[in-house]
Amino acid sequence: MTGHVAPVATNAEPSYVPQIMDPAFDVGFPDARTNESIQQAIAQVIVDPSFIMTVGDPQSPDETIHACFGKNPDGTIPDPSVIATVNQFILDSFQGRYQFNTNNFWGGGNAAPVNLTWSFIPNTVNIPSGVGEAAANSALFEPGTNTMDDRFGGNRALWITQFQNVFNRWQALTGVNYTRVTAAGVDWDDGSAWGTAGNGTTRGDIRIGMKPIDAANGILAYNASPTNGDMVLDQNENWGQSGGTYIFLRNVVAHEHGHGLGQAHVCPITSSPAQGKLMEPFYDNRYDGPQQDDVRGVMRSYGDIYEPNGTTANAFVLGTLAPSSVTNIGTGSGVPNASLAGLSSNEVDNYRFTVDAPRLVNVTVTPIGTTYLNGVQNANGSCSGGTNLNALAQHDLVLTLLPSTGSAYVTLDANAAGLNETQASVLVNAGDNFLRITSGSTANSETQLYTAQIQVQGSVLACTASDGSFADKVQVTWPTIANTTRYRILRNTSNSLSGTIAIATITAPANNFDDTTAVAGTTYFYYLQVEQFGNGAFRNAQVSGAADSGRRNAAPTANAGSDQTVTDADNSGSESVTLSGSGVDTDGTISSFTWRRNGSVILSAASGSVSLPVGTNTIELTVVDNNGISGVDTVVITVNPPAPEGCDSVDFNGNGVFPEDQDVVDFFNILAGGTCPTGTCNDIDFNNNGVFPEDQDVVDFFNVLAGGTCP
Repeated sequence: MTGHVAPVATNAEPSYVPQIMDPAFDVGFPDARTNESIQQAIAQVIVDPSFIMTVGDPQSPDETIHACFGKNPDGTIPDPSVIATVNQFILDSFQGRYQFNTNNFWGGGNAAPVNLTWSFIPNTVNIPSGVGEAAANSALFEPGTNTMDDRFGGNRALWITQFQNVFNRWQALTGVNYTRVTAAGVDWDDGSAWGTAGNGTTRGDIRIGMKPIDAANGILAYNASPTNGDMVLDQNENWGQSGGTYIFLRNVVAHEHGHGLGQAHVCPITSSPAQGKLMEPFYDNRYDGPQQDDVRGVMRSYGDIYEPNGTTANAFVLGTLAPSSVTNIGTGSGVPNASLAGLSSNEVDNYRFTVDAPRLVNVTVTPIGTTYLNGVQNANGSCSGGTNLNALAQHDLVLTLLPSTGSAYVTLDANAAGLNETQASVLVNAGDNFLRITSGSTANSETQLYTAQIQVQGSVLACTASDGSFADKVQVTWPTIANTTRYRILRNTSNSLSGTIAIATITAPANNFDDTTAVAGTTYFYYLQVEQFGNGAFRNAQVSGAADSGRRNAAPTANAGSDQTVTDADNSGSESVTLSGSGVDTDGTISSFTWRRNGSVILSAASGSVSLPVGTNTIELTVVDNNGISGVDTVVITVNPPAPEGCDSVDFNGNGVFPEDQDVVDFFNILAGGTCPTGTCNDIDFNNNGVFPEDQDVVDFFNVLAGGTCP
């Protein structure tokens, strides 16, 4: 378990050398050698003529230990030369405030997530000298002299919870995942010698112990760098202080574990909590846990909570996003000016989301951060004033939306670093899609925090088709879709995208098309495709099976019946005639029947009786279907006048007695203009030739009376 330490020249004065070389400040290392053997073989601190110095074991040049100091009771900091001996400030000067060498990570580093285990050591484990203090057994458990159990009044679960909360917090903010391990049936690990690597089950990668280091408020704790990471707390501190939900314990442990993750001290000591950093050299209770800079630093090493998501194959799964929903990425950190998503140099973040159908989505990526003072800790233990670092504009963020296969829907890189990228109304396919965040031209080794948002619109994108409204076409319409350059209409005789043919390409903003090639009476299914941003790629706006059907209307057929000939039976000049029609509509129903003569409606039903005048009558039947389309048929009805009936009966007066003289008397009486005495006399037109009075009627009357025939 080693971490790389790169030496660097410092401004240490020669007057510091005697104190720096004091063997009391020996550093212990987790290997088989004793501190004494190390002291006999090497100097604990090596100063060369150029004042390059290291704190560590020259035989294990990759091991580093960091100590966290409390301020003196009067608010001053400890002797800088002592701090310089204890801490490895050379890392700060050589590569900035983050230890980004490949050996100062757990795992692969460079934004690669890692799974770590942690454990408490039992009281039986001896902790050798780490910063010049005496070796001693750990004293976390059981009643004794200021054990952690003592500090919490015997409530072991309470203090263990504070440690758990620290690791939970780091896990909630970064790509480090933690699991606490213990030996069977106890709260501590298997008790292997201090410095023994974790085994994943009964002994943690990070092991925590406690022993006396110095008096209270001096060195609060110290911690080894990766890939050791073990932590020692000073037994003489009042860890049971409950203020701020035990913020003293939690902030110190969180700070020390920051070293265990590979983070060095950062400067300056801030006067404003808004610019505070957990990894400042001295304890501060004005902020709780990791802050903006701390999150950025650890993300640089281990990525964010969404890791690993560097490819579409391992993209972070956002799940199925419902229509009219908003999904946020990176929000909810609880840390001012920080987020849960971050991007480092050459890193790619992919997020997979699923939609139920082709949908319009609005996407935004927003850089997060503020400008704050950032600097390294000087080699003499003092803090540099730092320079302004604009955490808002470390990377020029680039947003890309991609389908599961094929080229990107859109790539957004319109704005400079520090500004968001946003695009509304991008049409994405049904199923899986990807949001990708990358860095543009300003990428560097710093971390750029960001948030992203995907808003799925609820609008329906399908086209609609007229269903028999027109006899000469099917009219297809669709909603206007933003960013569209062209629309394409597909047609099929089944409700499936498979087998469709493209029948039209329409330039936006038009949103309708008349399909005049549709065959009357045939049902078609229409699909819409969309080309956005002029990129030449047409995408479906509907899933297969979700097309609207339409048809060109087949006109109904009218049947007015067969031609008729009737006689004016009563010689009134007109005759009642029964009309009986029908209609057939192959793609609908008949909704009305109308009969017309000479343009005038004479009947509004399929059948009925009408009075028609003597002569030839052409009658028109119009049937209308349920879509308002009509069909017409005609029928000719001839009304003839009555045929001549021959002579009347010689029973002229209709009294039932004939032949008799009275019929003759009555005939001549009527002929002379008199009245019929019986009231039932025939008319004087005896021969019914329509001409009367005339002599022929008299001749014919007497001829029939004499037994002759009616001429």
